[in-house]
Amino acid sequence: MLIEPKTGTIPKVLAYIRVSTVEQAELGHSLDVQSKRLLGLAEQNGWQILKTFTDEGKSARTIDRPDFEALLDYCEDKKDIIDAVLVQDTSRLCRNVHDHLEVKAFLKKRNIKLVSLEGNNDETDEGQLLDLVIAGFNELESKRTGRKTKRIMLAMFEQGLKPGQAPIGYLNSFRKGTPMYPDADRKHFIQEAFRLWNSGSCSIQEIADQLYNRGLRTAGGKYVGKSVIQCILKKIDYAGGLTYDGKINNKALHDPIISMEDFEKAQKIFEVRNKGADRSRKHNTLLAGMVFCFKCGSLMHGEYHPDGSYYRCGVCGNPYARMGFIDDGVSQFFKSAAFTEKGLEQLKTVLLEVHAQQKDTNPNIKGSLEARRRALDEKMSKIEDRLIFDSTDSIDKERLEQKYVFLKDELKQVETQLKGLDGASNSLKPAEIDKILWGMSRMGEIYEALDISKKKEFLKFFIKKVFVDCSENKIKNYELVDEFETLLSRDLVRISFNWLPRVDSNHQPADYM
Repeated sequence: MLIEPKTGTIPKVLAYIRVSTVEQAELGHSLDVQSKRLLGLAEQNGWQILKTFTDEGKSARTIDRPDFEALLDYCEDKKDIIDAVLVQDTSRLCRNVHDHLEVKAFLKKRNIKLVSLEGNNDETDEGQLLDLVIAGFNELESKRTGRKTKRIMLAMFEQGLKPGQAPIGYLNSFRKGTPMYPDADRKHFIQEAFRLWNSGSCSIQEIADQLYNRGLRTAGGKYVGKSVIQCILKKIDYAGGLTYDGKINNKALHDPIISMEDFEKAQKIFEVRNKGADRSRKHNTLLAGMVFCFKCGSLMHGEYHPDGSYYRCGVCGNPYARMGFIDDGVSQFFKSAAFTEKGLEQLKTVLLEVHAQQKDTNPNIKGSLEARRRALDEKMSKIEDRLIFDSTDSIDKERLEQKYVFLKDELKQVETQLKGLDGASNSLKPAEIDKILWGMSRMGEIYEALDISKKKEFLKFFIKKVFVDCSENKIKNYELVDEFETLLSRDLVRISFNWLPRVDSNHQPADYM
């Protein structure tokens, strides 16, 4: 196919590849095949592929796909040099006629050809009619596939089989007519989550933290967050039921992990807490997420009772420590810690360097922000022109309006930042440097003057974990953040008491006195 280059002697093209399911994306074969075929087409015709855009596991029923959006933006920004977009077939781009016509109109207006390896590239009237017919068949096939898939999943649900991916705690059998089954390595995490929640003493965040410390991870080895734990606690699958498309089947074929009574109790607790009967989660605990049991290493959480407040370990015996004693121990840590003269001198040197760099950096920041503002203005003007002057049915006005709103919000942020730079200087002033040095020589006074929310932020610069011995009602040791540990090791900061050992980054005791 002959393409006349806009610049230079070699046509410059973009490639777009897509697979429709996560399984295909993970295997990667379809992506590889598409990529190699498009590369071969470009080499055969002497075209240069500037960039390849890939959407893994994305359906073409809508154009709301990350790399497809990036492809359109790239065509807009580089329209003066891009000659064509390569695809294996037009169904890779769109599977409905409206989107197909909109995309073709978008590319045509920028004089960019759409080249399909297996489709129709004839630009005559007859060829365009055939192209429209192909787009119609793509849309029909997409809808038929969607209806067929939904029928199959509904039939599975009615038989008592889980449609789709098994939730955490179960494994798919991948055999027709065979239900999912409990994951022997992970089902105890589900049971523990319901036990902790039904005890009424744990928030969802605390359950997430405890399960993480006991080894629960996502498939990618990451932290299982609060929102996932909440979904687990509301999922009837674990009690032997199923939900699909707003329907409930209480007689699923898979083995339950918990009883239906435990599941119903969990839902009642959600109702009570949502109505505000349980306010324990609203307490602003100082050491939330930082206090650990010295005996078993489990994360402890705060509890509030009429006779006092406690940090509690829900795993081992002897589980309570008075919150006031522990919080006072942290206060004592800061009263006994201070920068040495050597440390203050080095800190002053660093702050002065920051001050000097800020004076040079602010003009550069301002220049970058002004350039971004000009670029946003230009993009918004183009959208305004299309909305006002382009009366054809080929443009998606709703999509353009959404993009315009996004650009407008970004422009507002840029202008706010510029206004801040034009106002009072954001640079660190010499007087502020003196205040910082004074504060670091009196860390205890600074800490005591802060409210609890500010204390929590202050703590994170110095301490990772606090280990509490419930039997003695006191802090036994602690783990410092790496940067503060380094300051101590170099005698830039000293702690003037020796009753409290600390642990190093390997959680081993370390003498520093």
